[in-house]
Amino acid sequence: MTVNMTNININEIIDRYQKANNKIIFLDYDGTLVPFNKDPLAVFPDEDLLNILDKISSNKNTVLVLISGRDYEIFDKWFKGKPYQLICEHGVFIQNRKGEWDAQINEAVEWKYNIRNIFEEFISKFKGGFIEEKPFSLVLHYRACKEKHIDKHIDKVVNELRLYTENTSLTLLRGDMVVEVKPNNMNKGIAAKKYIGEKNFDFIMAIGDDITDEDMFRELPENSITCKVGDKDSIAKYRIKDVIETRELLRKMI
Repeated sequence: MTVNMTNININEIIDRYQKANNKIIFLDYDGTLVPFNKDPLAVFPDEDLLNILDKISSNKNTVLVLISGRDYEIFDKWFKGKPYQLICEHGVFIQNRKGEWDAQINEAVEWKYNIRNIFEEFISKFKGGFIEEKPFSLVLHYRACKEKHIDKHIDKVVNELRLYTENTSLTLLRGDMVVEVKPNNMNKGIAAKKYIGEKNFDFIMAIGDDITDEDMFRELPENSITCKVGDKDSIAKYRIKDVIETRELLRKMI
């Protein structure tokens, strides 16, 4: 059962963090560290956020991992040279110690043609929608759509996508004002397990707001500290109200 984060919980988490010998913290980006925006490129990391991340990553024996659905090229631009680790496209791309990006899957993407047609039919009818293409996925963004009852129209898109993707190697994700189709053989949970398998961590923490973060919460060890941002259903242990509270928690951990 997910419970609201309290000051008592925070003090307990900080105590565990300070006593641990090897620590790893997984942080989602959009909706967790920064607020959502109709233009995804507009929510670049601000000075306050970079200061928080830099200080946490400089803490003794702490590995800080940003794990996001973002395109790896934009993260490479925003966080190039930073000391923290980066995982993009829900685990498809992981940055190695040389700063290079390693793709965790290698498969054909001919399926994009049909998915794009479904997305294009939607954006031809509703202004404000646009398609984001990543190497191994396609995303429909509709946060800027002004039409009333837009979710009903998205429901139709999702139902059509379900028919197309069932019995395939594709996964359909419906996030916060986005719909994404990607291969199902990689997710945040698989990527996070790969990281924690490399070292004996005695403090593991993960914070995220999206349905894709549920894969991460599910795969982490039972004694991990998992935190859901927002009021959606979750299997996480704790609930954090919003981006502001997430940053406050991280500041206290510094």
